[in-house]
Amino acid sequence: DQFPIALERDPEEWLRRYRFAKPNLHETIILLSRTSTRSTWAAQLAADAGYKDCYVYRHGINGWGLDPSVKAYGSFPEGAIPPTPETPSLHDIDRAAGEEELRALN
Repeated sequence: DQFPIALERDPEEWLRRYRFAKPNLHETIILLSRTSTRSTWAAQLAADAGYKDCYVYRHGINGWGLDPSVKAYGSFPEGAIPPTPETPSLHDIDRAAGEEELRALN
């Protein structure tokens, strides 16, 4: 809900508020969200605001786990040697639990 307002900010206000330069209308913008629903919405808002080169990472934030060549690491201090890659744990989807969670949310 903040993104439409952010797009209207002038570059100086954008920089002060978000601590990086506002992208120009011709820069490539890659948007990412958990399931790509919000990033798809944001890409449409950006296109409506005149941004010409917006892309959505369609698999969401967990999409990297679909590629077995990508290795996950635990967090580590800046400048330190990365730890040994972790094996991602994939879990089965529990449809009944998901439906119950959605009902609880109304």
